[in-house]
Amino acid sequence: MDTTLTDPLVGRVLDHRYRVEARLARGGMATVYTATDVRLERTVAVKVMHQIYAGDPDFVARFIREAKAAARLSHANVVGVYDQGTEDDDTAQPVVFLVMEYVAGRTLRDLIGERGRVSPAHALEVLEPVLAALGAAHAAGLVHRDVKPENVLLADDGRIKVADFGLARAVEAANATQSVSMLIGTVAYLAPEQVATGAADARSDVYAAGIVLYELLTGRPPFDGDTALAVAFRHVHEDVPSPSAVRAVPGPVDDLVARATARDPGTRFADAHEFLGALRRVRAVIPITDPAEGDTAVLRRDGGARRTVRHPTLVTPLPGAPAASAAASAPTAPAAPIRRRRAHRGRLVALLLILLTVAAAVAGWWLAIGRFSNVPSVLALTRATAQQRLDGAGLRAHWLPDRFDATVPAGQVAYEQPGPGARVLHGGAVDIALSKGPEVHRLADLAGQPLDQAQEALGRDNLRSTVAEAYSDSVAAGSVVKTSPKRATLLHPGDLVTLTVSRGRQPIPVPDVADQALGDAKGTLTKLGFTVTTKSAFNDVVGKGKVIRQSPPTGGTAPHGSRIALVVSRGPQLFPVPPVKGLGDDSARRVLEAAGFEVRIVRPLFFGGTVRGQSPSGGQSVPRGTTVTIVVLP
Repeated sequence: MDTTLTDPLVGRVLDHRYRVEARLARGGMATVYTATDVRLERTVAVKVMHQIYAGDPDFVARFIREAKAAARLSHANVVGVYDQGTEDDDTAQPVVFLVMEYVAGRTLRDLIGERGRVSPAHALEVLEPVLAALGAAHAAGLVHRDVKPENVLLADDGRIKVADFGLARAVEAANATQSVSMLIGTVAYLAPEQVATGAADARSDVYAAGIVLYELLTGRPPFDGDTALAVAFRHVHEDVPSPSAVRAVPGPVDDLVARATARDPGTRFADAHEFLGALRRVRAVIPITDPAEGDTAVLRRDGGARRTVRHPTLVTPLPGAPAASAAASAPTAPAAPIRRRRAHRGRLVALLLILLTVAAAVAGWWLAIGRFSNVPSVLALTRATAQQRLDGAGLRAHWLPDRFDATVPAGQVAYEQPGPGARVLHGGAVDIALSKGPEVHRLADLAGQPLDQAQEALGRDNLRSTVAEAYSDSVAAGSVVKTSPKRATLLHPGDLVTLTVSRGRQPIPVPDVADQALGDAKGTLTKLGFTVTTKSAFNDVVGKGKVIRQSPPTGGTAPHGSRIALVVSRGPQLFPVPPVKGLGDDSARRVLEAAGFEVRIVRPLFFGGTVRGQSPSGGQSVPRGTTVTIVVLP
């Protein structure tokens, strides 16, 4: 049945511009269609994301960002990204799509499936434009994350282009909550760090490109297994074998694969640009063709070739071949000398050709094999034994810092690169590292360190951390009070350490010191850890020198060292009594009352007139409202 006819997208116009014509292919994350850009009247490729991704808003947002980043990448060997869009309708989930350059041709996977392995020169020829594309991406800060033969397009006109920049990163973000989210793309090409931690950088693309080169040289990926996880496990725990273990490959090509696919990212090419430079140097020294492989050509679908280099053929006359017919018409006498000279000349030519052939064979042997030493296996050997074995092979040991290894006992070789069986130039160096045994770390004393510094220290030892809080009178807020387990405990990578972090001193209940003498109140507060400030105020009720009020008030809590403000009574405010002697009783009353005093009049003779005495006396200071007694006599 024609799936195109039943595909609901065929015939649909996306974004009022791209008319979907036919389905090209269906992959793990998207389906690819040919479409017509009705605005520019050109054929394009439209990649429509599967609904599992299109229904995720986080994926859509990430996909748009990655598509914009890929669209800024302009290179002859990169499939151009023209547009991106999301289209909704009322009956289905959104259609998330990417509009790209349409490349008429096939994929590198098709070529490998058709031809199997190719000659080393052919393999390097194919990989060179792939690395050029990846190098441009790395220079722009982009990482492909899904380099594999399916994403390398071989155009019918001989061009080679890399597709799908940024899509793996968007899908990885959408699958972040899944336990196998790191296995984005084809597992056969994932770098060890992508499998182990999900992290990817330019060196991860270098690893994948090295696996593609291995597959071109051998016709198959380096690792297989019953499940994807089994293959991923081998990437993490096994070195990629040398292509020469499968077929005859020049030593420099073996070295190129070994460097690109090193399990330790630090020993790989830093990026695709550095890989490309090394590949071009290797192409300059290896034979252009392999007689067993025939022509080296990137085949086009029409049967033509992008570049073909054929072997020159040396033809040697067969012994006993008849003389040229022209000899019959020559004079008889000189014929024998002429024939002798010709035979002598023929023998010289034949000898010269033999010598040239031998010299070429020797030179070819030297370039391809003779100048290289096979790396012996020194894994699990002691330093002295490993050094002796490498010396015997004519190689130098370059000792790297010791490293942890759970499978190799301490003091024995745990790392060897290039690996056993690889070929290295005579006198070349082999990187060697001894095992320190299983990775174990003694928990450092983190007490008193700020939280971020303590977490950074744990991270350096690959330890996890969780945080608890507690009050502390001795450790500043935000710093570590203690750890669980205790310091000096031996821990393995991934173990959990609880960091108890100080919240500072515990808040203190504020006591009630109102109506206490200032000295007593201040002593109480200071002993509890508060700082005391005071100010005074007149008060008619609270005795002089006692606390009228406090702030903050009682009943709450305050941090250790915080300030408690006390208002201390100065006693009642005093005012001078006006002198009223000599005034009439009515006048004296009015003056005293106007000054705020109460008035009591004493008349001994029951009549009177003039104030003859007062108490308190005039000019004496007393509280406002005090009763002033005046004595009135005639």
